Amino acid sequence: MKKKLVLVTAHFPYGSSETFLESELPILAKNFEQIEILTFRVKGEKRNIPANCTVTDISIKESNFIAYLGIFSVLFWKEIFTIKLIYRKKISLGILKTMLISLMRAKNIASFINLKIQNKQDHIYYSYWCDDSALALAILNKENNKLLKTVTRSHGWDVYFEVSDYNYLPFRHFIHEQLSQIFPISEKGKKYMEEIWKVKGKITVSRLGTSSPPLEGDQGGGHLFNSIKKSDVFTIVSCSNLIPLKRVPLIIEALSLIENKSIHWIHFGDGPEEQFLKELAHKKLKHNITYNFKGRIANIEVLEFYKINTPQVFINVSSSEGIPVSIMEAMSFGIPCIGTDVGGNGEIIVDSSNGILLQSNPNIIDVKDAILEITSKTPEQYIEISKNAFQTWKNLYNSETNYTNFTKLLR
Repeated sequence: MKKKLVLVTAHFPYGSSETFLESELPILAKNFEQIEILTFRVKGEKRNIPANCTVTDISIKESNFIAYLGIFSVLFWKEIFTIKLIYRKKISLGILKTMLISLMRAKNIASFINLKIQNKQDHIYYSYWCDDSALALAILNKENNKLLKTVTRSHGWDVYFEVSDYNYLPFRHFIHEQLSQIFPISEKGKKYMEEIWKVKGKITVSRLGTSSPPLEGDQGGGHLFNSIKKSDVFTIVSCSNLIPLKRVPLIIEALSLIENKSIHWIHFGDGPEEQFLKELAHKKLKHNITYNFKGRIANIEVLEFYKINTPQVFINVSSSEGIPVSIMEAMSFGIPCIGTDVGGNGEIIVDSSNGILLQSNPNIIDVKDAILEITSKTPEQYIEISKNAFQTWKNLYNSETNYTNFTKLLR
């Protein structure tokens, strides 16, 4: 008999975030009798989900007073010792606040699951993020004498301490200790856990993937060069939220230094920096650089754009990533990529083979030079890196392969 799965998400299937689950969920649904999706912040349109999936909103009441009561928890004091003796960190007010809020939320989630799920040992529990939800599953497993099957994925912001305001992520030692398995999405994430979280075992890399349509004949590359020959304009695409972490101004500043090439830059995505970036582009970019802020559009429309318009390069200069879905999708169309060496980007962008891997904190000249290097490729060189980009996606980030393997690990 197929098992039942409890999947804890942040928003999915509501709104537009956690796009990877759009490819993963159908494969999970084929292999489990029933999937119960527990989610927070029910906002936005509900995406289509398989018939054997149900969705429940986790309602959490939060208060500072209840959070402060966490100082009477044994788990709180165990974490204090972990921070001091294992992480060798000083405990700041910010760290204490982070711990208490995280513990309160996790206990609320664990209590909700306790009330909601009957016959708990018949289920597999899967947190999509290694955050308060994963901590809740760890607490739940401890309360059930470690008899439950509990796992979490880990991506970027939920792995790397440096991304957080206080250079710390709460209860990672306890999460690793109590869960059955942790699945980082990159080798770099696994190595970071072992070296910085200082944990060993129960860590298995399970890559994400996209189901973007492959290129004709599974060859890739050739049709992209044809599009360059038909036009003197070189098309660059970026896709991200317009927030400081994504460093989109760096792209604008780099493009402003290019004078002798005609480039059309297209950005998909919106955010609080949108108006500022539009004004910056208007101010900085010369007549040879045209641009278009497309805003937030459906993912399927982005993919359709790649298919019809065959842009020549994709660029991402974010200061923090797991491994971006946007790069996977671009490579599935044979589009070479420029990206920063953060998170697992170095595992998908192999410098000079399928794009250009910049240092983690590049300057404007670095980005400009990378763009010019791609635009200056000979036809034969461009076809080669385009084919390599497609093969990278096919070999490492094909959702059908990766999620089928992940499902086997869960079962």
